[in-house]
Amino acid sequence: MKRYRLLLIFVLAALLGSCQVKEKMVPEGGCGVRYSAVSETARVTRTAFERDGGMVYVKWNAGDLISIFAKSTLNRKYRFTGEDGATKGDFEEVAGSGGESTALTMSYAVSPYSEDYSINSDGVVALSWPAVQTYRADNYDPSAAIMLARSADENLSFLHAGGYFSISLYGEGISVRSITLAGADNEPLAGPARIWVDKDGESETVALEFLEGASKSIKLNILSPVALPADKEHAVEFWFCLPPTVFAQGFSVTVEDTGGRQSVFQSQNEISVLRAAMRRMAPVKISMDGSAPTKPGIYPASGSAQVFDATNWQLSCYREGGKAWLRAVNLTEKRVIKLGPIPASPTAGVVSQASLEAFSFSTPGDKTVSQLTLRVVSASNGIITLSDGEDNYYVMRY
Repeated sequence: MKRYRLLLIFVLAALLGSCQVKEKMVPEGGCGVRYSAVSETARVTRTAFERDGGMVYVKWNAGDLISIFAKSTLNRKYRFTGEDGATKGDFEEVAGSGGESTALTMSYAVSPYSEDYSINSDGVVALSWPAVQTYRADNYDPSAAIMLARSADENLSFLHAGGYFSISLYGEGISVRSITLAGADNEPLAGPARIWVDKDGESETVALEFLEGASKSIKLNILSPVALPADKEHAVEFWFCLPPTVFAQGFSVTVEDTGGRQSVFQSQNEISVLRAAMRRMAPVKISMDGSAPTKPGIYPASGSAQVFDATNWQLSCYREGGKAWLRAVNLTEKRVIKLGPIPASPTAGVVSQASLEAFSFSTPGDKTVSQLTLRVVSASNGIITLSDGEDNYYVMRY
């Protein structure tokens, strides 16, 4: 009987030990500690904008992942077990990670999950604020909506690390494929950063500091190009997840369409994007008549690729006979492409007869010449964009 009791004690001890979460692998569906989480609401700074009763929430869907540093510096992956569209619920560990770690006095969590997050002994999390975000209709990119929480137990109250900024656009005949936002005073907006929970009076807040190598712009990619409406009343909103930022001298927005053309508008007013708040700008009308890609080259109208990559070419513009020409020299293949002539002072809508000459250095006498009828699409700031009517745009400087 004594031996039986001792065996039973050892078995019970082994079973209890198997549910202790240490720096070991925890299998999916195992007995790791569950955390209950709730998402902070973000205030709307303009009363004209209402969503979810005047607040915006980061909502989790079943299967969404977060990182939890469970009282150690080990980055663990936890999965949301609640229903889609919830602002609170439980997270369970998906798979534990082995490795060296340092004990912490509290648990810290970052939403959404990234294996690249790290934390030091002071509870400061190192991460990278997304410099490229993805457009969502009437919403922001959830993968860029960074939140942070800390707790002495298994209850997490997530705080927004940044704010949410909306640009509204309209314009006839324009399909937008990307939008780039930059501060007029080169404010850091993305890239390497560190965040931590700090005290703001009696309440907690999230502090953020960018590190060396921070980006001065954020690009919003639109995977399925959005056709803008012609009227202001139906302007389309494009949302950015931003760190808390004061654009002291305003900001600029570069809109690129499916043809590779660009339109830039600027605001010179001081604009603040606060943590845990939303900022919505008044609708802006976009026109592509006076703008063009900034780099000379030949671009398909679809914008998917260049006929030749400008980085492999030496580009120059020169004048001959009162006309402007573009010469492109391929240093690797030793070929020359000459585009022109173009009127020295082009205006949008002008149709010009131009020749495209291509030949190699070894046999310059065997050059071939083909005639192109090019339409001037736009001319602005020393850059001219032309179209040959065959889904190609030709961009040159003059």
